Amino acid sequence: MKKIFVLCLFILLLSGCGKGSTFEIELEGSSNSYYNWTYTVSDESVLKVVDEKYFGNENSDEIKRLDGSYVFTVQPLKKGKATIDFLYMLTWKESEVLYEYSVDLEVDNDLKIKKTAQNGNYLELVKFVDVGVEKLGLDGDFGDYKLIFDDDKIKIDKDECLGLTVYDYEDNEIGHYAISTVEDNIYREENDKMILIR
Repeated sequence: MKKIFVLCLFILLLSGCGKGSTFEIELEGSSNSYYNWTYTVSDESVLKVVDEKYFGNENSDEIKRLDGSYVFTVQPLKKGKATIDFLYMLTWKESEVLYEYSVDLEVDNDLKIKKTAQNGNYLELVKFVDVGVEKLGLDGDFGDYKLIFDDDKIKIDKDECLGLTVYDYEDNEIGHYAISTVEDNIYREENDKMILIR
């Protein structure tokens, strides 16, 4: 009887019993630039990133455009909460951070992961890109531009916003925008005034 119990236990361990389902986080990025997504996990005893893959255009151009996606696979380890902080940055120069994203995750008793909160200027970037170049008064597509968030938050009619400057890939300034951190509003600077475009 004892041998049967040990055999059953061994089979359960081999079949992955006790392991929760993985959770995927997808972030836009490029494999063709010096910028990459890096991450830190607040509590690696609760969960860990077990895989990272890039899906998108592979070519020899050294560009900063977000023309593909990074998919991070997260494995739960035990019940608890942890935060993963992502930075899209020059890996050798910590001051050169373009985008930030953090996600709060919770692992339950069944070792299943759920997202409880997220924040960062990457979310505003996704909102901005979703508007479309025509509404923004730009030509071409976003692959033709570099998008840099300004350091300081600004207020427009009591609407707290992030400043975003658009450059071409020769670093010529194309335009200045403001993206609400609360509403769905996006503003464009025209004649020294911020005009609501969405």
